[in-house]
Amino acid sequence: MGRPRLHKIGDTVNMLTITDWTCEKQPNGKTKTFAICKCHCGNVIKVISGNVGRGTKSCGCLRRALITSKNTKHGDSGSRLYGIWKAMRKRCRNPNDKEYPNYGGRGIAVCNAWGDYKVFRTWALTNGYADHLTIDRINNDGDYTPKNCRWATLSEQSKNKRTNVNVEFDGVILSIQEWSRRTGILSATITWRIKRGWPIAAALGMEE
Repeated sequence: MGRPRLHKIGDTVNMLTITDWTCEKQPNGKTKTFAICKCHCGNVIKVISGNVGRGTKSCGCLRRALITSKNTKHGDSGSRLYGIWKAMRKRCRNPNDKEYPNYGGRGIAVCNAWGDYKVFRTWALTNGYADHLTIDRINNDGDYTPKNCRWATLSEQSKNKRTNVNVEFDGVILSIQEWSRRTGILSATITWRIKRGWPIAAALGMEE
């Protein structure tokens, strides 16, 4: 089966994730290759292979949302969710923002679809948003996209910081901060011991 060289099953292009390929014979006798794609909104569509990421960026929900956004005021400008969206874009796009060095300065970007607040809001409300949660990137080196984001508590988010150092002992993997809480040993002490080559058991005070 002929497949485009640029994409493979599992790739996400704009708002579409490729789940399969299919070849179909056309009325003129020629064969065309189609990508079976799942849109981030949940719809499954069939797209001519060469159009993935070019002419076709979603199942159509993005275009509808953009049209609706142009004609409708979202009325959320004072909401917490709107503030999250605005801050997310600012730290990725504005060099004057104090958080920019950790985001836009590292190449972190907001996906094109989320340039429209209503599209972002639809994703948020259908993917677990609640007022006590914050937006969290699953891969801290990845962009803000539907596939790489989730809603998490501050505690869960802190465990996912790229500055965290995880330590494995007896089959359990925890951050140094979590081991500190479990053992009662200061995290700075655990860090000092590990850097100086102490066995993990000794560094955590677990030696018998």
